[in-house]
Amino acid sequence: MRLVLTSSISAIAPSPSWPTDQVEAEDCWTDDDYCKQDGLRYPLSKMLAEKASWELAYEKELDLVVVNPGTVMGAVIPTGLNASMPVLVQLLQDQ
Repeated sequence: MRLVLTSSISAIAPSPSWPTDQVEAEDCWTDDDYCKQDGLRYPLSKMLAEKASWELAYEKELDLVVVNPGTVMGAVIPTGLNASMPVLVQLLQDQ
């Protein structure tokens, strides 16, 4: 059985100590100390959740695949702006 986890680019970045000339791959994770210092809870939570998923998949011998999109567009539920909504607004205004 294959499991697909939709994670986020936030599980990978911010990672300020990652070499700028290296592609961010499976071994690149959001820097937890950096996130804790700057109060960046969302990337920290996405990184911790994905790492926990990988640990469980390894432990249970599951076939896990992870997708880390930069932005996901879809129906808007909240009445206020979240982090992705300004991107959508900009795309619509710059047509």
